[in-house]
Amino acid sequence: MKHRLKRLNRGILLGVLVLLAFAIYITADNALFKSKEKDEIEKVISGFVNDAAQACVYTGSATDRDSILKFYEEQAEPGCKEALNKYWDHSEALEKYNENSIFGEYFTTKDDIVQEMSPLKDFLDNSYDTSSAMPYFSKIDCTTTVESLKRNGSGATAIVTVRYDAMGSGVPILAGPIGVDYVEAGTGSQVSTSESYRIELYKQDGEWKIVGSDWHY
Repeated sequence: MKHRLKRLNRGILLGVLVLLAFAIYITADNALFKSKEKDEIEKVISGFVNDAAQACVYTGSATDRDSILKFYEEQAEPGCKEALNKYWDHSEALEKYNENSIFGEYFTTKDDIVQEMSPLKDFLDNSYDTSSAMPYFSKIDCTTTVESLKRNGSGATAIVTVRYDAMGSGVPILAGPIGVDYVEAGTGSQVSTSESYRIELYKQDGEWKIVGSDWHY
């Protein structure tokens, strides 16, 4: 009996040691991954957020509705799509996950954002009646911070906070990490808002690309 208990205790101890070693390995591996990749991943996400936001800065007449709508059609939408093509890519694995998710979880993809933005002018025009002033950004600055980062298979999952400091009129729209988003712009003074996102990325040919996103609550 004592012999059996001794063997059992040794087995439990060995199991605990294996689990502990595995936990240490995972922690060390993720720390190494974060130290090597965080700056580059933050640069990619920040690049997309900033390029898409700057594409939506309007410098024309604040009272000319047609001019603002034309700007969204001819400059803002093409500029946002250019940012998408530069920093985003497709992921078959993520698309299959969206199709088969049993928890109802869905990650916004590049195609989702392109579809939602096309045409951006109509999206905006249908949101306001003809007597309403068109919202616009006269200036917007974006600060992107990666709050946490972990390896996710061959890719990465980043929890990101984006702070928008905007001036202009009303609540204009832009292409953000989860699609067309509304960001308040202060008239005559700057308004600051922050959003938190969960962003999925993968590395292709040595370069990180965004492949999906969701709100982070």
